[in-house]
Amino acid sequence: MKFSAPIALFAAGVLAAPSTSELCTRELSTVNTIMTTVLNGIQNLDTTCLSYTGGPGPELTNASTYMLEIIRTATNNAAAMLPLTMEEAQAFQPLSDQLNAAGDKLLTDISSKVTLFSAACICDTTLNWVAQIGPETSTLS
Repeated sequence: MKFSAPIALFAAGVLAAPSTSELCTRELSTVNTIMTTVLNGIQNLDTTCLSYTGGPGPELTNASTYMLEIIRTATNNAAAMLPLTMEEAQAFQPLSDQLNAAGDKLLTDISSKVTLFSAACICDTTLNWVAQIGPETSTLS
């Protein structure tokens, strides 16, 4: 019998997934707390980006590292919870809209600083933290 990589990965995922008894109840208040922390992290990184006026930008690296920690912690906290019900998802929508708006604003503000990033020769550093944050946020969906 031949095994393909996708089947092997699927089987590994099934075995690694928590059983229903290991999952805890997902309460909207818990999800709101987790995602409000993410929202605050996005806003903090955006404020740091807006404050950037040039130079090596360690404050940007520090803020982005902190943002990655927030996202990873939020992902771990949410991973062991059951999915939201339809009613909970609808109640979560206003916060979801705020998260989307904050993310869009952050991207716009990063784009507005490209000339400064280039002048300070920190394009690679900036791209590195942007490239890490993007995929990490998708783990929260």
